[in-house]
Amino acid sequence: MAKTLTWKKRRSFWTLLTSYLIVLVIPVSVWIVMYGKFESILINHAHETNLVMMQQLQQVSDSRLQEIEMISEKIAYNPRLMALLGSGASTLSSDQYRFVDFIKDLSQTISRNSFISDSYVYIRSGNHIIGPSFKTNPTTFYENIAYYPGMTQQQWQNSFFDQHHFKTYFPLQDVNLYADSSDGPKRDVVYVQTLPMDSLYDHKGAIVIHINEQNFRTMFDQFETLHQQEVYILDENLDVIIGTKDSMGGALLSLRNQLGASSGQIEARMGDGDQLVTFVTSNMNGWKYISIAPTSVIMESVNKIKQVAWTVLALLIMCGVLICYVMAYRNYSPVRELVAMIARSKSANRHTYIDEYDLIKQAMLHSFNSEQHLQEQLHKQGPLLRANFLTRLLHGFVDMKQLDEHSRQFMNIEFPHEYFRVILIQIESGGKFTVTDHEQEWALVRFMVTNIALEQLPSPGYALELDRQRIAILTSAVSSETSPKEDGIKPFVEGLQTVVSERFGTTLTITVSTVHETPSYAYQEALKALDYKIVHGAGNVLYYDQLHFNQSLHYFYPMELEAQLINYVKSGEETQAAGILDQLYDSNVKRNRITPELARCLYFDINATLLKTINVLDVSYTEVFESEEYPIDQLLESETIEQIHAVTKQFFVKVCLYVKKSRGGHNERMYQELLAYIDSRFCDSNLAHGHVAEEFGITPQYLSMFFKKNAGINLSEYITVRRIEYAKQLMRKPDLTLTQIATQVGYANDIGLIRVFKKMEGITPGKYRENLLYENGD
Repeated sequence: MAKTLTWKKRRSFWTLLTSYLIVLVIPVSVWIVMYGKFESILINHAHETNLVMMQQLQQVSDSRLQEIEMISEKIAYNPRLMALLGSGASTLSSDQYRFVDFIKDLSQTISRNSFISDSYVYIRSGNHIIGPSFKTNPTTFYENIAYYPGMTQQQWQNSFFDQHHFKTYFPLQDVNLYADSSDGPKRDVVYVQTLPMDSLYDHKGAIVIHINEQNFRTMFDQFETLHQQEVYILDENLDVIIGTKDSMGGALLSLRNQLGASSGQIEARMGDGDQLVTFVTSNMNGWKYISIAPTSVIMESVNKIKQVAWTVLALLIMCGVLICYVMAYRNYSPVRELVAMIARSKSANRHTYIDEYDLIKQAMLHSFNSEQHLQEQLHKQGPLLRANFLTRLLHGFVDMKQLDEHSRQFMNIEFPHEYFRVILIQIESGGKFTVTDHEQEWALVRFMVTNIALEQLPSPGYALELDRQRIAILTSAVSSETSPKEDGIKPFVEGLQTVVSERFGTTLTITVSTVHETPSYAYQEALKALDYKIVHGAGNVLYYDQLHFNQSLHYFYPMELEAQLINYVKSGEETQAAGILDQLYDSNVKRNRITPELARCLYFDINATLLKTINVLDVSYTEVFESEEYPIDQLLESETIEQIHAVTKQFFVKVCLYVKKSRGGHNERMYQELLAYIDSRFCDSNLAHGHVAEEFGITPQYLSMFFKKNAGINLSEYITVRRIEYAKQLMRKPDLTLTQIATQVGYANDIGLIRVFKKMEGITPGKYRENLLYENGD
C-alpha cells in the first residue's frame, strides 16, 4: 500500500518570497527616512534663501537711508543755514549773500546723492523756503513749485513745518514738483527733519527731502522677480512706508500682531493659496521689511525633486519585487525537487507535514536516527576497549606497535607522532560539586575536568580515569627534546588549573612528564612527580624535569638542636620549641628543597624525638592527645610537608603546655637547688658548667639559659661574685697570704684572684687589704 504524504504545497515558496520582500522593505524604509530629512533640508534652504534676500534688501535700504540722514545732518549744521535761522527776515546785504551761498551749498549737497529727487528748507523767521535753485515763500512754493494733491497748503504746512519731526519718513505722497512741468504728479517718500535738530520746542524751520518711489522700486525689482513676491516697508508703528502695492491686504493686516520679533517667517492663507511671509527688522530705524511670496512658487524646485524621487522609488520597488519573485522561485526549485524525491522514496512516514521543510526535516531525522542507532551498535564496546588498551599501555603491558590500523580505527586511537607525554591530574577538592562526597558527585567532577582538558589540549590526546580523584592524559609530541612550553602543554595545564579553580572552585594538582618513546616511562615520571606534592604543596603544577635540581641527599637535624628541643619540651617552653621546628622547616624545605622521601624521614625523626621526651617525662598520651596512642594517623593523612610541619608543631606545643601546667613550681625548686649546690661548691676550682649540668641532668646550654633567666646574670658571673665576696672575708685575717686566700676561694694561684678582684672592685687585693688595716687601726 502506498504511503500518503500531505503538506501545504508551495507554502515554502511564499515564505521565501515574503522574506525577500521584508528584506526589500528595510532599504526602502531607510530611503524614505533619509529623503524626509533631505526634503526638510531643501525646504529650510528655500526659506533661508528668502530670509537672506530680505536681509540684503534691509541692508541696502538702511545704507541709502543712512546717507539721506547724514545729508540731513550736514544741511542742518551748515553755518550759513544756522545764521539764517537766527536772522531770518533781515534785509541786510550780508544775509542776502548768505541765502545765495546756502542755495549753492544745498544744490551741491543733494546733487551728490542719486537717491534724492528733490529737497528744500523752510525758515520760519522770515517765512522763507529755500530750494537748490530758488528762494520763495510757502504760498508761492505750494502754488507754483510743489503741489501736493492730497493736502491743502495749510495741511501741508501743519504736517511738515508746525509739528516736531526727528528723522520722520512720510509714506508715499502724490506731489507735482515744479507746477509748470508736463511730467505730471509723482509719488515720493518724504523725509522731514525739524530745525534745529537738538531742540524739541523751538521750531525755527525744517528740512524736507523727497525720495522718488522709483528709487525703491529699483531695489524691489531685484527681489520680486525671484519668487514673484510682494515687498513692503513698514515703519516702527507698522504703517506702510512703501510697497509693491499701495496698501497691504486684509490677510496681512491680520498678521501684524505676529510681527513683533526681529525677524522670522509666517505661513498664512492669503487669497487663493498659501503664502510665506518673511520679515526682518532694521536695527537703525526699527522699520520692517516684509516679503509675501506664494508657498507653491518657493517650493516649486523642492516639489520637482520630490516628484522625481518618488517616481524613481516606485520604479525601484517594482524592480525589487520582481527580483524577489525570481530569487524566491529559483531558490525554491531545489526544495521542490528534493520533496519530490522524498515522496517517491520509502523514508517518509505517514504524516501530515506543515510545509516542504518540515517534510525534509522529518526525513533527515529518520535517516540520522537510523544511522545513529547503527553506529551505537557498532561502537558500543569501542570506548571500553579503548580505555582498557590505554590503561595497559600506560602500565607497559602492551606496545603501540602491536595495534594494527583496523584496531586503531575501531577504537578511534590515533597519535600523530611517535613520542609521548603523560599528564596526571590529581583532583584535591571537588569544589561546589562534592557536597556529600558521594561517588556520583566525584564522577561529575571527573567528567567536567576531562571535558575541559580535552577541549583545551593543544595536541590530540586521550583521557583515562585511573581512580576516584586521578585522571591521566596521554598525548603525543614531535620529538624527545620537545619542552612543555614548545608544544603548548605549559599554558594548557596552567590555563586548565585556573579555569577549573575560578569557575567551579575545584583544586587540581597537575604533573607533567618529559617526552618518551614508550608511554609507560612517561607515566612513571608523572607518578614520581606527583610524589613531590608533599614538598611543593597541593594545587600546583609540577614538571618532572624541574624536580631534580638543587636537592640534597641528607637533611639538617643536628644532635645539638635535638638536645635543645628536648630541653625546651622538658621545661615547657613552647615558643622556643616552635622556633626550632620553624628553623628546621626553613633549612630543609624552603632553602635546601629536600626530596619527599627525606622530608618524610625528617619529620618522622622529629616526632621520634618527641616520643622519646614523652617517655622520659612519663606523660600520659590520653591527657595530652585525648587518645591512648600517639596520633600518628594525623601525620599520615597530611598531604604536604607544610601540613606535616603544622601537625608536628601542634604536637610539640601540646606537650609543652601540658608540662608547664603539670609542673607549675618545678623551675623555682630547680633554681633554688641550683643556687644551694653552687653556694656549697663555688670554692672548688674544678666547678664548671658541664659538671653542674650533668649533676642536674640537663645540657650545659640549657643550664646557662635557665640560670640567666632566673638569676639575671650568667652562671660564671655568679660563681665569680661568690668567690670575691668570700675572698674579702678571708682578707680580714692577716695571717693568710693572697696565695692561700686564692686557693681557698677556688683559684689555682693568686694571679687569677688579683686579675678578677681588680676587675670587679677597681683595686688590687693588696690595696684592699691595706685599706682594711688602716680602717682597723683607726
